Amino acid sequence: MRASTQTQRTNLRRGALALACAASLAALPACSLGPVDLDALMGNGTSVAEAKAAARAARSTTLTADELHTAGTLTVGLLSSESAPLLLSSADEGLDVDVAYALADELGVDCAFVSVTGLSDAYDACDVVMGVRAGDDADTAVAGSYAEDAMALFSRASSGTKATAADLAGKTVGVQAGSVSQRALASAGTRAAEQDFTNLNEAFAALEAGTVDYVLCGAYPGGYLAAVYDGISCVGTLAQPAYLGVGVKAENNTLFSKVLEAMDVVSSNGVLDVLRGRWVGGMSRLDTTSVIDGIQQADANVDEQADADVEADADAGAGTEAGTASTSTDAA
Repeated sequence: MRASTQTQRTNLRRGALALACAASLAALPACSLGPVDLDALMGNGTSVAEAKAAARAARSTTLTADELHTAGTLTVGLLSSESAPLLLSSADEGLDVDVAYALADELGVDCAFVSVTGLSDAYDACDVVMGVRAGDDADTAVAGSYAEDAMALFSRASSGTKATAADLAGKTVGVQAGSVSQRALASAGTRAAEQDFTNLNEAFAALEAGTVDYVLCGAYPGGYLAAVYDGISCVGTLAQPAYLGVGVKAENNTLFSKVLEAMDVVSSNGVLDVLRGRWVGGMSRLDTTSVIDGIQQADANVDEQADADVEADADAGAGTEAGTASTSTDAA
């Protein structure tokens, strides 16, 4: 898989580049267009490949060889327990990967990936680790945030709608049997009826068909699936989300400062919004205002990573919440 993929690709990434091109073409006046020749569109004889090579040659970095495992390359750790859409198990794809490329772009270096099982010895093999929460490891500092970890509720509602505990009373909530979501619903005091499904695909299909009123699952797996169903959106979380960022060895202060600065740029210049849109569609960032009013639960955000085998590896297509959305790759 990705155990040590030295994929030193130019970091003008496919997702952001494709979306940027699409946005540019969409802005053109209405007309009849045949196949677009990007080389001709750029004019003055410069090909796309040449433009990429020129951009790569022109970049600069403040990272020194002493700060990196491999000079000129940011070696990124991908947690083996991570799940879609943060990481697809079948390939080096997912939000974690796209954000890592964007981070490396901003730092002016190439990007390579290694698989890590945890944080305790991860930095022996890599410079940074994706998908880390503050407090996960005492020896890790977390730079920025690009995703949220929360149990979220989805319904047939327009974007921006927020549910309340009163809305849930007497309604039917779909969950995957045996999942963290099922346990969270049972302890949330919602007065809602539970309906179990084998996997999240079935639950979201039932939601779209109107046979259940809500689906409860991890926010990002849910957003990944909701993007391919009509009229389904996130209507709140059971508790305050935790934030996922880029882990750096705490004692490496210089690298941490540079990664933090680069993440601030990626977050503020629109790149992160484009990347999130690729994987979770129009789902808004989650924060304290996302918490459903009236939910009485001390800690509804059960540690999803500990249950990733049942909760969220949505690309495996194995029919569980840990292997749900083989069809949901269209969300990208």
